[in-house]
Amino acid sequence: MKFSLIIGTLNRTEQLKICLKQIDKQIYRDFEVIIVDQSNDNLTYEMVNNIKVGYKIKYFKSEIRGLSRARNIALRKADGKYFCLIDDDGYYFPDYLNIANNILENSDGKRILSGYIWDTKKQKEFVKYPNKALKRISIIKIMHICPSAALIIPYAAWEEIGGFDENFGIGGKFSAGEETDFLLYAIKNNYYIYYIPEIKLEHPILLKKKEKIPLLEQDNYKRILYMKGTGALISKHLIYEKNYILILVFIEMILKLLIKFLLNNKKNDYSKKQLTEMIKGFMEYRKERK
Repeated sequence: MKFSLIIGTLNRTEQLKICLKQIDKQIYRDFEVIIVDQSNDNLTYEMVNNIKVGYKIKYFKSEIRGLSRARNIALRKADGKYFCLIDDDGYYFPDYLNIANNILENSDGKRILSGYIWDTKKQKEFVKYPNKALKRISIIKIMHICPSAALIIPYAAWEEIGGFDENFGIGGKFSAGEETDFLLYAIKNNYYIYYIPEIKLEHPILLKKKEKIPLLEQDNYKRILYMKGTGALISKHLIYEKNYILILVFIEMILKLLIKFLLNNKKNDYSKKQLTEMIKGFMEYRKERK
């Protein structure tokens, strides 16, 4: 069993260094790390070239930015049977790969694992996770509990699907949804997704220096980008892939945002903007396809 840990990075040398040091604490050792650096300087290259860790690192530089693009570049160079999409500002618990290996070593090769993320900034779980492990997660659940940083995917699935859609993800036309897009295609190709709460990581890595943008403002901005990407994702799979269960997801999201907006009188409430951006993403994707 071998894992390829895929890291796309952009101007986060300090966080990435911590991430790489934490990876070296893994109990299970049959893995490689592949870094695709899209930074506008050589600081990350110099750090990677000098870091002392007990595993193999493959480093590549890409002048063209985009998270999905970085992942596709890395996966063309990967040797692992499974790959993990670790963020450059997060890190795994030491038994992360060991638990995954124990689950996957006798599987039929069609399992995708999704783990648990602890949000270090907010000091709570990243999303509302189930209390126990789940087998064959439904499409509706996938939309809510499967962020890319906690996914472990068979390499064969990437080959069958043809890679990540580079229109989705940070740096693409739609700044979210790349992992969900991939998972929806994986289900279509007879893969199934397990949620395993014991497979844990922490995100993000917090540095001591002050952020230039207030944390609340950063979070709201990310939510807006996420909702636009989600709207585009639903448009793609509902209209063009005929995945009609996404009608329920779309209605649920619209109603939640609408209720939140109507019940919240705060001037800085972003629910109206999120709703607008989700609908905009839905319409823009249709325009792109025409």
